[in-house]
Amino acid sequence: MIFTLLVFFCTNCSEAVKRGKPLPPVKLKAVLLNDPSVDGKAEIEITVESIIDTMDVTVVCDLPEGLKLSMGEKEWKGKITRNEKKFFYYKVPVTANTYYRIEFRARIEGEGLKASSSGVVEINSPRGEIDKPKTKVIKILPDGRKVIEMKGE
Repeated sequence: MIFTLLVFFCTNCSEAVKRGKPLPPVKLKAVLLNDPSVDGKAEIEITVESIIDTMDVTVVCDLPEGLKLSMGEKEWKGKITRNEKKFFYYKVPVTANTYYRIEFRARIEGEGLKASSSGVVEINSPRGEIDKPKTKVIKILPDGRKVIEMKGE
C-alpha cells in the first residue's frame, strides 16, 4: 500500500529526485535567440511548463521604459495542461550599446495553490551574465493561511 502511494505521487518526480529538491508547479525559461547588435532587434523565446493542470495561467512581459514590442503580447492568459509546454516569441527593437533588462513572469492559480516563476533577459549587460530563473510557490489552506514557500533553480 505504501509503495503504491509513493509511485502515485512520484510518477513525474524523477527530475526532482535527481536535483534533490521538489519541482515547482510552474517553470519559465527566457532565452535571447540572437545578437541584437546585428539588426537592432532582440528575439526572445519564453517557455512555460506546468507539472499540474492549471486553471489560470498569466504570462507577463515587463519591458523597461522606452522599449516596445514589435512582436508578441505583453500579457497572455489561458490554461496549460499537465506537462504541456507553451512557447511565446517576442521581438523588441533595441539601441546598440544600451543596457536593457526584460523580465518575464508566469503565474498560476487554482485549487488552493498560487505559484509564480520568472526569468530575465539582459541585453548588453555590463556583467555579461543572465540572472537565474526564480520560482516561488505558496500553498494556501482553506482558512487562508500561507503554509509553504519554495524557491527553485
